[in-house]
Amino acid sequence: MRRLLALLLTLTALPAAAAHECQAPQEYASLGARLPRYAAALATGRETTIVALGSSSTLGIGASSPRRAYPARLAVEMRRQHGLAVRVLNKGVGGEVAGDMLRRLDRDVLAQKPDLVIWQLGSNSALRDADPGEHERVLRAGLARLLQTGADVVLMSPQFAPRIIEAPHHRDYILQLERLATEFGVGLFQRFEIMRSWHDSGIGFDIMLSADRLHMNDWSYGCVARLLADPIAARLKQ
Repeated sequence: MRRLLALLLTLTALPAAAAHECQAPQEYASLGARLPRYAAALATGRETTIVALGSSSTLGIGASSPRRAYPARLAVEMRRQHGLAVRVLNKGVGGEVAGDMLRRLDRDVLAQKPDLVIWQLGSNSALRDADPGEHERVLRAGLARLLQTGADVVLMSPQFAPRIIEAPHHRDYILQLERLATEFGVGLFQRFEIMRSWHDSGIGFDIMLSADRLHMNDWSYGCVARLLADPIAARLKQ
C-alpha cells in the first residue's frame, strides 16, 4: 500500500514537473575530465558499456518503474539524442555505502569490462554520519582499482534533498568528491549543486523528489540522465 501511494504521488507530480525546463547552470554542465577510453571504444564502432555503480538513487527508488531510473534513461538519451550505441548496466543496491560497493567491485563492475563507470556515492554515508576519513580511504582504493583497468570514471555527488541537507556533515562528502575528482583526473557530475539550482529556480521538492523527500522521481531521474548524456557526448567530440 505504501509503495502504491508513493507511485501515485510520483505520477501526480509529473505534469507539473514537465512544465519546468531540464537544465544545469553552466558551471556544473561539464564533467571536468576527458573520457579517452570511452571515445576510443566508440571509434571501433562497437557497442560501448557504461556501468552505473551506486546505492538506491542509482537503483531507482522513487521511480515509477526500473525503466525510469537514471541508468535506463541514460541509455535512451545516448541513443536518441546522440546516436551512440551503448548499454548501461544498473548496478545500484539500496542502502549501500562506499565500502559495500568496493567489496562488489570485481563482480558487478570490473567483470563487465566497462568503458565508463559512473559511481554515485556519499548519500548514505552522510545520512549515517559516517567517518569522512574512512569514506575517503575507500574512495581512493576504488578509484585506483577502476583506473588500473583503463576505464573512464565519473563520480556523482549526493542528491539535494531535505534529509541529505539536514545531515550534519553532508558538505564534507561533497567537497571530498570534488577534491578527489581533481586529484585522480576523473569526471564529476555535481548532482547536489544541479538539484539545488532547480530548487533555487522554483522547482520545489514536491516536483523533483518522491514522497519520501529523499529519492528522486521520474522527472528528476530523466533530467539527470539527459544532463549526463550531454557532457559525455560533448567530451567524445573534443
